[in-house]
Amino acid sequence: VKANIRYSLVLEKIQPLTDELQQAEAELERCQTRLSSCEAEIAEIDDRVSAMKDEFSARTREAETLRTGLEKVQATLEKAEKLIGQLGGEQDRWSHTAKHLE
Repeated sequence: VKANIRYSLVLEKIQPLTDELQQAEAELERCQTRLSSCEAEIAEIDDRVSAMKDEFSARTREAETLRTGLEKVQATLEKAEKLIGQLGGEQDRWSHTAKHLE
């Protein structure tokens, strides 16, 4: 009978600890599930960031190509305008010469 009383007292002391342990284990499982979810979300975000970096690099290369092309076109335009200016003066000279020849 004394052993049963001692066992009963031990159970009374252990039961709250056992309940607390079960609650802690349940909380741990919830936290691990949340951690897995967060890690998956981080992996998805990392993939999107990587894709955005790749797109940014491609757009930067494209912008550089366009800038280089623009510089070439501007140089060609400047040369064309200079040539037109020179030809305009030449046209005046030819017209003047033609009038004198008549």
